[in-house]
Amino acid sequence: MKLDTTLGTPLGTPLMVPVPGATLAVWSRGVGPAVVLLHGGTGTAAHDWGHVLPTLARHANVVAMDLRGHGMSADPGLDLGVTRFGLDVTHVMRSLGIPRAILVGFSVGGNTVLNLITSRPWLASAAIIVGASARGRPERVMEIMNGPWPRELRGLHHSGAEGDTEHWTRLRDRLAQDWADNVRFIDTGLDAVGCPVTVVHGADDPIVDPEQARRLVSLLPDARLVEVPATGHQVHREAPEVFIDLVREVLAGD
Repeated sequence: MKLDTTLGTPLGTPLMVPVPGATLAVWSRGVGPAVVLLHGGTGTAAHDWGHVLPTLARHANVVAMDLRGHGMSADPGLDLGVTRFGLDVTHVMRSLGIPRAILVGFSVGGNTVLNLITSRPWLASAAIIVGASARGRPERVMEIMNGPWPRELRGLHHSGAEGDTEHWTRLRDRLAQDWADNVRFIDTGLDAVGCPVTVVHGADDPIVDPEQARRLVSLLPDARLVEVPATGHQVHREAPEVFIDLVREVLAGD
């Protein structure tokens, strides 16, 4: 598959990887075991991982991507959700010749990792999820759609929405509905997950109750909980040293 490297970004020049219905911006840095990073909803790879990627790339081949519809990854149809994102990850890994990786996801990215390793457990040698949910809550969808959203996320640039200042709202609304409809790990079970999973959660997370992280650990066959004090939803941004150390621990045991 031919990869286009014509565009630039604060992370450097990405590979443009075609996937069904979209084209994804992908960055690969470093050598060694593969670590694949998935950002959160309405975010971008640069926003969530730009501050930690150079350090992690000293220890691994770190792959980060903009999820479809986000950042530099165009998707005119906005075919968003944990199942589609997971299929995209499989295409990207295949394009880069990566048979297995440590899969790391934040929030929507974390839900995507859990969904993916339930259906395709052979893709992950280990997983790290940050701020993920055990189950979506349909009763909260309207609250999410109508409530406040972090200013830093509202101001991010998405190349598929030139001049459209409300693009982030469409991302948020579609992902909120997908979260309610398709994140049901409590109901479906996680018995098929065969790799070790590190569940990372901020003790003061106002978005996803830490009890959901504890429930995930109870459902996963091989999991540990790392509850980080004095942090909220974005542990990897609020406590980057803790996050980097956790990735290095998982790499050492991989």
